[in-house]
Formats: sequence, C-alpha cells, structure tokens
Amino acid sequence: GDCSPEEIVQLFSEHGGVQISAEDVFMTLGRGQAEVRLSPSSAAASYEALNRLIWRGEKLFVLPLQEASAKFAVQRRLRQGVKALRGPPKGLRSFHNFIPDIKQGDPAAMRQLQHCSAGSAFSDFCPDRGYGHRWVESDWSTVSFSAADFGPQQLRRMVGALVAVV
Repeated sequence: GDCSPEEIVQLFSEHGGVQISAEDVFMTLGRGQAEVRLSPSSAAASYEALNRLIWRGEKLFVLPLQEASAKFAVQRRLRQGVKALRGPPKGLRSFHNFIPDIKQGDPAAMRQLQHCSAGSAFSDFCPDRGYGHRWVESDWSTVSFSAADFGPQQLRRMVGALVAVV
C-alpha cells in the first residue's frame, strides 16, 4: 500500500542513518515510488543501506533519479510493444510482418497469440553491483509467448521487433 512522506523519513532515519525532512520527499499516491532529495554522500550511504531491503513486506529498489526515470521509460516502452504485439484479446489478427513473402490481408498470415507478457524491470536475476553501477549494463527482462501456430523464426522476429522498440 501507499505510505506517507513521514514514513519515508522514518525509513531513512532507522535504516539508512540519514536525516531528511518530509519536504525532501516527493511522491504520487498509487505509484509505489518516491523521490528523495539527498546530498551525493547521503545518496551513496542510503543506497548501500536501503537497496534490496525488505520494508513493509516488499523489496526496495534504490536508483539515482535519472537512472530510475530511464528504467521506467524502458519498461513502459516494453509494455506498449507487448500490448501492440498481443493485439485484440480474442480472435485472429494478421502477423504478416513476421512471415516472409506474405502480404497484409493474406489469410495465411492470420494467427492468434494466446499469451504475450513481459517481466518486470526490477527482476532479481542480477546481483547487486553497488551504487553507481548502471542498471542498463546488467538488468534484463523476460518475454513469454504462447501460441499454437507460430514457428521459431516468427517468434525471433517478434522479439526482435520488441527489442527495436525498446
């Protein structure tokens, strides 16, 4: 659930050993994230103390603002690409772009993608490499497809299209 700026202040004080005020905390309810204004030395100390800490039953992920913004943007583009690839919830759609020598509107290009999803940008597959390490060099996301009538080359092309979008 949501928390208040005062709870963030208490988190930093108890676990990070950093004193901040509620005016240093910027958050939008329902987003599950907070921006905290810190000095460079406090940012490094807070990262070491708070990153991957279990707080209120959830694992915290701490990133500098510029890195977090970039990571959210990548995840947003990935979700948009998966949604476009998935198409309508029921029925067939044309996948002519992923089948060689097939034109749009050709009945042979009609397929049904039963399931298509992308994993979280905050996957825990990679070890923590410390403050200052760029997430873009180590993090990755999973993409899963479920379909009865796609060939391996079609799926590779679909993944390639997602990578190109992201």
